[in-house]
Amino acid sequence: MKNEILFQETQKFNQWRLCIIFMGIVLFPLSLFNWGNNLVNQFTTDKIIPSSIAVGILVLFLSIKRFATITEDKITVSFFPFTKREFIGPVCNLHQ
Repeated sequence: MKNEILFQETQKFNQWRLCIIFMGIVLFPLSLFNWGNNLVNQFTTDKIIPSSIAVGILVLFLSIKRFATITEDKITVSFFPFTKREFIGPVCNLHQ
């Protein structure tokens, strides 16, 4: 029974103050568009690139999750969407 899960945890990015700051950063490039006129004529690189980078960063921060699993054999930590690491070794002596 070496693969029995001793502890499992999932955390999500939920700091609302930073989310408000990121939304303000996203709204600034989107305010460059004149929403009353035809949007097709406004698709230029000086408006599209900053807007898509800001929206991408906001989506990235809202999708960040951390998964941690502890078994008797290893500790697995995953920061979605970036990395997954495993620390292999005896974990059962952590309580002492």
